Amino acid sequence: MLPLIDRSAPVGRSLGDLAARLREIENRAVGEPATAVGTGWAEVDAALPGGGLRAGAVHEWCGVGGDRRAFVAWVPPLLMLAHLARRAVRPGGWSVWIGRRVWLHGHAACAALGGPERSLWVDAPDAGARLWAIEASLRCPGVVVLADGSGFGSAASRRLQLAASSCGSFGVLARPAGELAEISFASTRWEVSPAPGGDLAPRWKLTLVRCKGVRAVDSPRWMIERTRDGGLGCVSPELADGPGAQVAAS
Repeated sequence: MLPLIDRSAPVGRSLGDLAARLREIENRAVGEPATAVGTGWAEVDAALPGGGLRAGAVHEWCGVGGDRRAFVAWVPPLLMLAHLARRAVRPGGWSVWIGRRVWLHGHAACAALGGPERSLWVDAPDAGARLWAIEASLRCPGVVVLADGSGFGSAASRRLQLAASSCGSFGVLARPAGELAEISFASTRWEVSPAPGGDLAPRWKLTLVRCKGVRAVDSPRWMIERTRDGGLGCVSPELADGPGAQVAAS
């Protein structure tokens, strides 16, 4: 695993170190970027243009871990972020995790990621540093960016979307559910909320709040459940509590 950016170091030096590391990764990037990143959940991918999450774009995943009004209790959907990172990172590629809130912890999250040794963990001390680090990372072809996007306004959202589209990079921002009311330029917005099931397996309700290029009629919803092998599977809402309802992600 690569060393962290030293939080105790002067900000200028820390940001310079990050820029140098990103240039190093960019120089090793090979191949053309994918046009879409499949979630691995067939029902979800079928609802998205191109059969997955568009590359050259930012996608926001909001919610989990607390009440909409209680920001201090917010915990991002870390298992889902790890799942998306594993599917988005190309062979030999890197993922960049920005902000302590999205740093993976626990065996389940690290196992879901698959390759934590090719991850760069960035400890950005405030919103301004997070914004700079996310934008710089999105302008580095060949990396997948997963970050704490809490507290960003519409101007920051537009900057990040432009950065991703200009370089064809793939970004995932985690935000509290209470920020769904904020203006966003992300390609897709998702809401993740706990959905206790009839057994002990962790389960979440996933809602596609907005998707560019798709007419907003009814927000599609799916049930996502942790599988016995540690992955995440899509569960039919009608059969959520029945046997054999789980369809593991490929």
